[in-house]
Amino acid sequence: MFKGEKPAMKFIYPPTIQWEGAEVFQRPQQLMKAFAAAGHEAVFMERGRADGSIQLREGVQVTGNGYRNEKSQTPTILWVTHPPHFRMKPMLQADYIVFDYIDECTEEFGMWHNADLRAAMEAADIITVVSQRLLEIVMAEFPGKPVLLVPNGVDSAHYADAAALPAPMDMASLPRPILGFMGSISTWIDGDILRRVAELRPDWTLLLIGPDYITLKLTLSDLPNVVFPGRKLYGELPAYVGHFDVGLIPFQVRNMTNSSSPLKMYEYMAAGVPVVSTPIREAVNSEPVLTGQTAEEWVSLIEGIMEKPTDRDELIRYAQSQEWKVRIAPVVVHLMMLGHFRSIAQADNRINSRNYWNTRFQNNWEQWRGRDQTSFFARLMLEHLPDWLVEDIRMHKLGITDLGCAEGDGVQVLSEAFPEVRLTGVDFSEVAIMKATRHYPQLLFRVGDITAIKEEDSDDVLLTSNTLEHLRDPIAVIRRLARITRRYLIVLVPYRESEPLSDEHQYRFDDGDFPEWIEGCRSMFRKVIDCRRIPGTKWDGDQLLAVYSIADRNE
Repeated sequence: MFKGEKPAMKFIYPPTIQWEGAEVFQRPQQLMKAFAAAGHEAVFMERGRADGSIQLREGVQVTGNGYRNEKSQTPTILWVTHPPHFRMKPMLQADYIVFDYIDECTEEFGMWHNADLRAAMEAADIITVVSQRLLEIVMAEFPGKPVLLVPNGVDSAHYADAAALPAPMDMASLPRPILGFMGSISTWIDGDILRRVAELRPDWTLLLIGPDYITLKLTLSDLPNVVFPGRKLYGELPAYVGHFDVGLIPFQVRNMTNSSSPLKMYEYMAAGVPVVSTPIREAVNSEPVLTGQTAEEWVSLIEGIMEKPTDRDELIRYAQSQEWKVRIAPVVVHLMMLGHFRSIAQADNRINSRNYWNTRFQNNWEQWRGRDQTSFFARLMLEHLPDWLVEDIRMHKLGITDLGCAEGDGVQVLSEAFPEVRLTGVDFSEVAIMKATRHYPQLLFRVGDITAIKEEDSDDVLLTSNTLEHLRDPIAVIRRLARITRRYLIVLVPYRESEPLSDEHQYRFDDGDFPEWIEGCRSMFRKVIDCRRIPGTKWDGDQLLAVYSIADRNE
């Protein structure tokens, strides 16, 4: 969201599950909470409830089948996970349908691979998917349809104090280490790997929390070190997870699980708990997660964790980058670009206003070689960054946020240079972020304003390339970024531009704009680069590259 703005949309989740009934607290509830927290209206219709009365749960209106949506000026989005529910659009007077494809309709979910599934996807204005595999499947099946990769996320605040909470009574006396699992114990769980780990290390405790749909408790009843405390309410989970030594994802490796996005993976890390998983695709692609195919490999990985404890703060920071509020951002952006929203906020079309840049990215950014220039500046920066900084980023896997990322081409260049680093692209143009998510669905992008970045949205490295010159007071923004960066601030700007400046460039940078100290950050590196000498240059002038650090160190 932008500072002071809360787009008015209504999201309705039709009656599919209960808010917190027999099932685990899962993705639909979390998404509705995130939409509500972002300032939208969120309605969650519970299955098996006939009335239409409303109870407010964490900002979400929880109701039943009797709920009736009154038509208004607020655009209404029907958020569907159960395919037949797309037909509720007229009854609920919805303007748009988002079909959220959570589980691949194969193997035990094969019954849902039917005409309803295809009809729901065809009717949807946007399809969201939880994993890269599902993205590939749906994009191949529905070319031209807007498809967004929206993996599961985490409410990291829910687990922020997990380690400080007292251990629950049914856990307090269990022998350590405790290898914990939470979630549905169902057909996709690999009971064999759990049995073998328990047999190999009878001194370890395996604590399996959740509803047991496959009677695994009976199957493993001969193993005293495997404990089943049953299903726990969502509010109870932090106290358990906070005392896990390792969080487990014991999924069988097959098509359905390779299409999954384990929510618990992020929840473990939000509590600072290291994660060991079987090599399902999304776990393999999650850098902090350790994966092993066999019980013997699991034992080795867990022994390594016990010998050299994982950096809990690093896991927590990673989880914070996977927040639900981050996940919903591209969805909101795409909805805003649908016809109902094209007339919103037309009043301000001044140069460098958000509407101005939305129009630029929509109409002529590529025509004017904007994407090429973004890539050029990213490569220029990488070529001239000091070796010690590049080494520090790689060695410590420092997270990087690119502020003013445009259509994401610079973030892609950075991802090639730092393949193991968490990267985030931020831009205040909804159109730019929408296009970035289309160009690079494997990367993370969100809408945000460089002038209003919050401390909790900061990163190890804050980077901005050829963005600040568009502001009337970029020095104030640099000071703000220097105050909130966790480690480094990297700035690339035009240097001593010829005057008069272009209409879009409102500030001319000179030497005095980059003193030795800015808000407690020390200048570690500064270099003027003559781009006119570079073959195939995309800039006819000089660029100034500056690096500031909160650390007091020498080059």
